[in-house]
Amino acid sequence: DHRPTYYDVALYVGSYTLYYIAQTHAVRNVTGVWAYPFIDDITRAAGVVGRNAFFMVLTAIVIGLGACGKVLLDVLNPHHAL
Repeated sequence: DHRPTYYDVALYVGSYTLYYIAQTHAVRNVTGVWAYPFIDDITRAAGVVGRNAFFMVLTAIVIGLGACGKVLLDVLNPHHAL
């Protein structure tokens, strides 16, 4: 029984999230339109730095949710917790 470690969570969830954000940027570069219109609002309000900060916070939140999932696995099955 291999349980994910917090490193696994950060690596795999973080990598997928960064890949998804990269795809979002690729769509923007090809079409000239963000897939999520609120990204334009963030960019207008806070500039490129603010938009990048938004993506960094979003990535941290998603990794945090992945860590919560690991905690839940460990609580539900403590005999196999790492």
